[in-house]
Amino acid sequence: MIRKKIPVCRWASAPGEISSVTGRTLFSEQSRLSLEKQWAPLLDVCEQQKRIVVMAELPGVEPRDITLLVHHNRIELRGEKKQEIHNEPARYLRLERESGPFRRVVALPSAVLPEKTKAVLDNGVLVIVLVKAGSEKGP
Repeated sequence: MIRKKIPVCRWASAPGEISSVTGRTLFSEQSRLSLEKQWAPLLDVCEQQKRIVVMAELPGVEPRDITLLVHHNRIELRGEKKQEIHNEPARYLRLERESGPFRRVVALPSAVLPEKTKAVLDNGVLVIVLVKAGSEKGP
């Protein structure tokens, strides 16, 4: 079987090419537009013996603007980073900082106990500590 390789970074800009390879449309015009409006915080996921630690970069995001959903084998992080509004009229010469709604769903390498989850937002980094299921058993 011959497969055509398409770089991931081109997917959003080449829906027609994906359609020709897969035989179906992955991105409608509307979904591509919504992709451009959202941003995704960068994440680190670290697996330890008894826990999984997820660190998300969320500079400028308030804790009240973050929702964390923990399931047995995945987490969902969503919220909104509000754009700063200046009182004086201004013309931006460069606008690079992301703002707007975000959503990340991360599959975890093992099941966790949602009720044992702890999360702390400190200095723009959200640290989520998830306890692995079965790690609390005694010797």
